[in-house]
Amino acid sequence: MKAKKKQNRISFSHSEGGVVSVFVVISLVGILSIFWLLSDGAEIRNGRRRLADIATQVARDAAQEIDISQLRISGKLVVHPERAKQRALLAVSKLDANATANVKVLDDRVSLSISKNVELWGNRIVLISASHSARATTKFASLEYQKE
Repeated sequence: MKAKKKQNRISFSHSEGGVVSVFVVISLVGILSIFWLLSDGAEIRNGRRRLADIATQVARDAAQEIDISQLRISGKLVVHPERAKQRALLAVSKLDANATANVKVLDDRVSLSISKNVELWGNRIVLISASHSARATTKFASLEYQKE
């Protein structure tokens, strides 16, 4: 004869059928929130990196606007302020139409600050900025510098 197997069944006095659904919903909301924060952070970081690259390139480019007449008269390397500012603003507008730039020229140095609004999820807007300074150099000036 076959012996009957005794089955152990756990019986609950109350129903827990909806607990798993609530746990899944809360977990999903948490995962989506983390994804949202990570994507916003990545958007801000990439925007800042791009602005920093633009600031570096444009400042170096604008620093090449050397005032030749000043160089011939005094032998001093000086950046032409108006041409450097125009060149920098034009370059920034071509590389990123939504960015605003502030250019300062002092003797042989060009300082550039760029700022831009970045739109994130949920129609939130964050202002990001980057800046860079560059000095005017020529082959002649760099050779003199090396001699000293």
